[in-house]
Amino acid sequence: MLAGRHLLECGRRRIAFIGHASSRFPEFFARYQGCDAALREAGLCMLRALQVDADSTEEAGYAATRALLARGQAFDALFAASDLIAIGALHALKEAGLRVPQDVAVVGFDGTPMARFADPPLTTVVQDTSRAGGLLVETLLKQVRDQPAHSVMLEPVLEVRASSGG
Repeated sequence: MLAGRHLLECGRRRIAFIGHASSRFPEFFARYQGCDAALREAGLCMLRALQVDADSTEEAGYAATRALLARGQAFDALFAASDLIAIGALHALKEAGLRVPQDVAVVGFDGTPMARFADPPLTTVVQDTSRAGGLLVETLLKQVRDQPAHSVMLEPVLEVRASSGG
């Protein structure tokens, strides 16, 4: 939802999604659904014509973005299911003569260190993986000791950089 709300605040209305958007890929699907929920709050929704499957690699992001562009469907933003996909998408958009963020705003997901060095620097949803790892170890230790363990949901944070124009 963070990515969708941010893109809406930047004035974007036709948001493409690069990454698998089915229950067979639960992490990517949750990201798609979150963006869709943000758009629905604004009376809009994600369009299937603006979704292309991609694995989490730069090459897949590049190829999926080229396939999206070949469809000829207008979009003014792209939410990638991972930073690697987003970095590949940036290359495909630049190659197609589109300016980021003027023509297409781009947001990734993961908060990878390389996102800062993308061209332009990538806006990304960041998960606190260090804290998540620590909580996982605590939970496992509690389970080993037959102590009650509870599930914890960590809230992600949006790091806004030049790729989204926000």
